[in-house]
Amino acid sequence: MTTPADRLSVLSIQSHVVHGMVGNKAATFPLQLHGVDVDPLNVVRFSNHTGYKVFKGSRMPVEEFNSVIEGLRANNILGSYTAILSGYVGNAAVLEAIHKTVIEAKGIAPTKYLCDPVIGDNGKMYVPEEVVEVYRQMMTDADMVTPNGFEASVVSQVEITSIETAIECADWFHAQGVQIAVIKSFELDDAPGVIHLLGSKKIATDGDDDDESAPKFERYLIRVPKQDYYFTGTGDCFSAIFLAQWMTKFEECGFKSVLETSVAAIQNVLKMTDELRVDVTGKKELSIVASAQLILNPTFECQTERLA
Repeated sequence: MTTPADRLSVLSIQSHVVHGMVGNKAATFPLQLHGVDVDPLNVVRFSNHTGYKVFKGSRMPVEEFNSVIEGLRANNILGSYTAILSGYVGNAAVLEAIHKTVIEAKGIAPTKYLCDPVIGDNGKMYVPEEVVEVYRQMMTDADMVTPNGFEASVVSQVEITSIETAIECADWFHAQGVQIAVIKSFELDDAPGVIHLLGSKKIATDGDDDDESAPKFERYLIRVPKQDYYFTGTGDCFSAIFLAQWMTKFEECGFKSVLETSVAAIQNVLKMTDELRVDVTGKKELSIVASAQLILNPTFECQTERLA
C-alpha cells in the first residue's frame, strides 16, 4: 500500500493540444503508467500542434499563470511535488515565472526539476531569442535537462560536431549546476544514418576528495539507427519517460539502466506509430496509448558505450 510519504507526483508545465500527442498530452500518460500522479499546467492551449495547416487556441498570459500558482500555494500544494517538469512554453515572461515557481517549490521540499528547453529542432528556432536567455538563467536551478542536440548547442553556445564537443556541451550544463544532462538526439557527419544520445551524470563528492584521478562524471553514448519517419512530440514523450524511470528505478537500477530503458521505450513508441495507420486528419500522431506495455517493458536493445 502506498503511503502519502511514498506518493510520487509531478507538476508538468507545458503545452496542451485537443487533438494529437505533444506537450502534456505526450507526457501525462507515460508518467501515470509508472504510478506517478500528474498535475498538468497547460500554458499553451491549441486545437492541434502547429505542424498542421491550421491551428487555433491561446497562450496563457503570465498573470493567469501566477494566479494558478497562487491557488496551489494557498492550498499548500506547491510544496507537495516530487518533481517539476517543464516543456514548451514559448513566452519569456511565463518562463521567468516558472523559474520563480521552481525556486519556491525547492525552498519548501526536496523537489527535483527536469527542464526540457523546447526551443527548436533541425537548425530552426521556434521561440524568441529572449526565451533562450531565460533558459540559460534557469540552469542554475535545474537538476536534469533533456534538450535535443540543436537546443543543447543553442543554450550552451557549444556547437555539437563530434562526441568530444557533445561532452563539452554537457559539461557546460554541469558547470551551471545541472546534475544530469541528457542530449537526447544529435547527428554527426562522420556517422551517417545514426542518431546519438549522450547521457552525462555528475558524480557527487563530499568536498574532501582530493583524488584528481577519481571519475567526476558517469557518461554513456547510445546509438540508434536513423529512421525515415518523424513524429512531433517525440522529445516530450521521451522526457516524461526518462523522468518516470528516474523517479521509480534510479535508486535500484542506476543511471545506465534508466537511460537505456528510456531510449528503448521511445524507440518502441516510434516503431508502433509507424506501423499503425494514420488518424482521421491524414497525419500520424504518436501511438502512446497503444504502446503502453512496450513503454513499461521495452524490447528495443540499445548500443551503449561507456565514455571516460
